[in-house]
Amino acid sequence: MRFGARLLAETKLKVWEIAAEAGYASRHTFSRAFKRWNKGEGPGAFRKAARSPAPEPPPPAPESAVDREQVRRALATELPAESAEALSNRLYSLGDLVRSGYSELDSGTSGPVEPKAARDLWQWIEPLPFEVQLRAVESQAPNYETPALFHRLCTVSLEAEDDGRALRLAALALACVPALGDRLGESSLSIFARAWAIAGNAQRRAGQLEPATQSFQAATVALEMADEEAHPVVTAELCIYQASLETERGNYHLADELAERGFEILDLVVEHVLADLPEDGGESR
Repeated sequence: MRFGARLLAETKLKVWEIAAEAGYASRHTFSRAFKRWNKGEGPGAFRKAARSPAPEPPPPAPESAVDREQVRRALATELPAESAEALSNRLYSLGDLVRSGYSELDSGTSGPVEPKAARDLWQWIEPLPFEVQLRAVESQAPNYETPALFHRLCTVSLEAEDDGRALRLAALALACVPALGDRLGESSLSIFARAWAIAGNAQRRAGQLEPATQSFQAATVALEMADEEAHPVVTAELCIYQASLETERGNYHLADELAERGFEILDLVVEHVLADLPEDGGESR
């Protein structure tokens, strides 16, 4: 097992080749034995972990970043107006400060950095009132080259347990869209569609069925305009949210059709992803 583990970590041999080198008749018998030896982790997962660099610790929050309690006090009118304005200005620059803190970890492309920056920005503004969150998002969204901040806000909206909170978070996600339009070109249509799909789902949860219908119609139009460029997962997501809306209205047959279409699209996406995996990616599959 130690010999097999070393080959997994240090060579590009396929798992079945390593199994033969280690004296096993098949890949499956080797994988079962390896899992027993390695506390349930198979060869594929072991190889991936062995080749992945250790995660870098996040940089400390910039010293000039605004103190949350001070902002709370400012917004509660416990500080003079000038102090409140100064604190707000510091809050709006937080996204830039977070991104600059990550710059040393990045190789020059914004992709790997921006999801971390988006998580940090959301962590800082999450406890603040909606008006401040909105101004912070509007000021920071143009600094992102990717939809990382948009997708972070979509995720927290979907995960929100309170319906009103889900609606407010969907509004924050929508606030990111104007900054993405020119940057992403045609692919921004799928982003636009997802924004309205998330908003419609939040409106549906809050009992606002007619506004939800209008939001879903806007999402549908955007996907039709995207045509072949429409992202299949966004299309599936919209179908499933529309199914929930039709269930609320008692249109169960239509809801079933929409849900079935959504899951059929997701099945095709899964098949495509699996087909692209390497032959030795058994554990990932």
